Amino acid sequence: AFGKKSIISKKNYNNDFWKNNFFSALKIIKRFFPDILVVLNQNLDIFVPVTSNDKNNSLSSSRADIDNLIIVSKVPEKEMSEAIIHEVSHVILNKLNLIKPFVVNHDKVFYSPFRSDPRHALGLLHAAYSFLNVSIFLNELYFKETRLKIWSKYKLSDYLFNALFCV
Repeated sequence: AFGKKSIISKKNYNNDFWKNNFFSALKIIKRFFPDILVVLNQNLDIFVPVTSNDKNNSLSSSRADIDNLIIVSKVPEKEMSEAIIHEVSHVILNKLNLIKPFVVNHDKVFYSPFRSDPRHALGLLHAAYSFLNVSIFLNELYFKETRLKIWSKYKLSDYLFNALFCV
């Protein structure tokens, strides 16, 4: 999903932006979804900033082969907070799947409401779990933060419906 152009070169890296944006996102999470802080502390050690060529697209990823690592693109702190919760959810499922695989048959593929390409059952489980956790966060924002009410409502209705559809 990430090419060489996604990686930020040293000359284009603005440490202050990433540091401020990351910690602002964590403040949003702490204020509106404090129950997940312990989970984040246990499952997030490495944060890799990348950029997307498409200004309207944010990139995020978690690596199954590297513990507690997430990759997130340059987005506003509200979207960064969403991406952190989403990607740490993937980290958790990746760890659990290594202990005892969730899926036996990887041959079948299914429709996913989150992507245009067909997904294996494990991909659908990842989508449902990660977007359900983000939906819990967005629900808290909807009821507790008037400045983000419209944004969270729009995303919440889409994510929650699609997460349930995956299940």
